[in-house]
Amino acid sequence: MKALSLLSLFITTLSAARAVTIKNLNEDDFFPFIDSNPNVFVKYCAPWYSKCGEVQSEFEKAAEELKDSKIIFAQVDCTLEQEICINNGVNKYPKFELHREGDILEFRYKEDTAENFKTFINSFTSPSLTEVDEETLETIKKENDKVILAFIKSKDSDEYQSLYRVSQKLRDEYKFVFSTDEKLAKKNNVELNNTIFVKKFNTEKNDVLVEPITDDILTTFINTAKLPLMDNLSSANYNNYLDLEIPLFYFFTEKQEDIDTIGKNIEEIARKYRLKMNFIYVDTEKYGESVENFGIEKKWPAILIQDPKSKLKYSYDSTDGFDKEFIQKFINDYFDGKIKSFYHSENLEPRKPNDYLIRMNAYTFEEVALDITKDVFVLFYAEYCKPCRESLPILREIAAEAEPKDKITIAYIDATLNDIPGKSPFNKIDGFPTMVLFRANRKNEPVLYPTNDYYKSDYIDFISQYSLNDITFEKKEEEEEESNGEEDNEESKEEEKKEEKKEEKKEEKKEEKKDEL
Repeated sequence: MKALSLLSLFITTLSAARAVTIKNLNEDDFFPFIDSNPNVFVKYCAPWYSKCGEVQSEFEKAAEELKDSKIIFAQVDCTLEQEICINNGVNKYPKFELHREGDILEFRYKEDTAENFKTFINSFTSPSLTEVDEETLETIKKENDKVILAFIKSKDSDEYQSLYRVSQKLRDEYKFVFSTDEKLAKKNNVELNNTIFVKKFNTEKNDVLVEPITDDILTTFINTAKLPLMDNLSSANYNNYLDLEIPLFYFFTEKQEDIDTIGKNIEEIARKYRLKMNFIYVDTEKYGESVENFGIEKKWPAILIQDPKSKLKYSYDSTDGFDKEFIQKFINDYFDGKIKSFYHSENLEPRKPNDYLIRMNAYTFEEVALDITKDVFVLFYAEYCKPCRESLPILREIAAEAEPKDKITIAYIDATLNDIPGKSPFNKIDGFPTMVLFRANRKNEPVLYPTNDYYKSDYIDFISQYSLNDITFEKKEEEEEESNGEEDNEESKEEEKKEEKKEEKKEEKKEEKKDEL
């Protein structure tokens, strides 16, 4: 009897301990609880699913072993709290997530064991920046694939503050460590105020940042140093290169033989310009159609340098051949400003009389769109885009009616045939059509046309609302006479079109919801 009582007490105590260790979350307290606790490891499950029961003991074991840490374990029963699970994208059972100071990190280890839970949690909740000595540094190098090692003069410096802020942002990708030991810096062949990007499996020399650390300088250094010496162009990596705003050297070829010969010489040159210029191979068989956007002749092999910031391009004269010394001279001349630049740009035909809609190319864009005296409404256009083509006659009408002509311009540019110059405060086109108002005297504050309603009245309302000049829209007398009998009919047609579009959007939303279900 006494033994039974002791057993009951043990079970009661164990249950109580587990109840304290793991927090059950519901619709009322989920978000307040997550927001008020910096590190919460959440299990989403359904009791009827056998695997949820199988992992529960491992989940509880990890919670017990980490109970003295600042990690809170919580769970959600998705049969009772369906809204929470839908909003958090739970598409399988069990699902585990670490909610860390606003970030959501999904547990994706193959086995749901207590050790894996602990390893995952510790890797993402350990300090973002660690001070090291010679012994701990060697251990960290062995345990981590990518280490950012900064040697700074003092923890009280601005460099330390910048290092800490960057480490907070990139902690999930890199291990950040620092030292103020000048002797340790020399052992690593650098000085104080130098930063090393240490790669575990690096076949090249580790990259070194020799400038004092600021947030931007360190971030750019990391994003550049993580790239290989010379990579193959792909849709996955292209924007990474452009975003760095560092000159980009392209080697276009269709033959492996060119890579093995000319390419190897270019790689040797690339080592000299590491962190100053990025180098990539372009497979012209794979990206032949896209090569047209570079504005060069389709004759391979070919070499081109692009400045991602200005969008200017610099072409190599292949009549010199592709010997190493000529390629080296081309790069030297580029940095010395001796190479003539060009934009990828179409040729424009003369504008017809009384046509106030201006077609721009890469070379006329700045003159037209960035005219500081005018509000300029620009359509970024593509020939294959149906709404673009349908908008042109509407914009042509608006351009004719807009007054005064010396204060307002309506223009368009085919963004598939022309580079958008780097001086443009808006040059990232995510889709077509894209329309932007470049305002008078505030060219650095462009306003993006916000909707998919491509009606004349919507364009006029937008331009009238955001233009800094006083703009009016008046029809010519002959147009007014022609439209007197048709105006009401046109307005009703436009309203009908708007209603039709609204109904289409409703149907689309219904279909989206069906797809989600």
